[in-house]
Amino acid sequence: MMLLTILLVCAPGFAAADQYDSRLEPLFDDLRSGEGDPDTIVSDIQSIWLTAPEAGLNVLVERVVSAMEAGDNASAAVLIGHLTGLAPHYAEGWVMKGHLAMLEEDRVTATIAFQKAIALEPRHFYALEMLGDLALMSGHDDRAFGRYREALDINPYLENARSQMNQLRRQMSGQEI
Repeated sequence: MMLLTILLVCAPGFAAADQYDSRLEPLFDDLRSGEGDPDTIVSDIQSIWLTAPEAGLNVLVERVVSAMEAGDNASAAVLIGHLTGLAPHYAEGWVMKGHLAMLEEDRVTATIAFQKAIALEPRHFYALEMLGDLALMSGHDDRAFGRYREALDINPYLENARSQMNQLRRQMSGQEI
C-alpha cells in the first residue's frame, strides 16, 4: 500500500486541482448568469472536478473511470475505496462512490457518498441532483424538491432536475413544500 501511495503521489502527468480550484468560481458565475455556452462551462467545471488534488491520484481516477465505463463495478469499487482513503477531502471521489452505488441500487451508500461530496463541494450540482433523485425514490418529495432547487440554483440547465421539480410542483400543488 505504501508503494502505491508513493507511486500515485510522484507520478507525472496532470496538474493538481479539485473543488478548491480558483478557476471554478468564475465558471459558476458564468453558469448562473447565462454568460457563455453552458455546455462548455459545465464541461470545464467537470474537468476541474475530475482532476484530483494530488497529481499522482489522477492515475487512480482514470482507472476508476475506465472500470466504470467497462462495467467492472467490482474493480471500480476497490479503486474508489483506495481513492477515498487516500484523498477523503476530494469531493469527486465521493461522487464516484455515489454514482457506483446508484448503479448497484444501493441507495443508502449513494446517499451517504453524495452527502459527503456536498459537504466538501456545496456547488456540486450533479451530487445535489442525485440526492434529489434518491429522495424522490424514497418518497420524500419535499426533500427531493429542495435538492432539485439547490441544483438548479447552481446550474439552471439541468433538464432532469427541472422536469422533476416541475412535476413535483404540480403534484404538491396546494400542499406545503
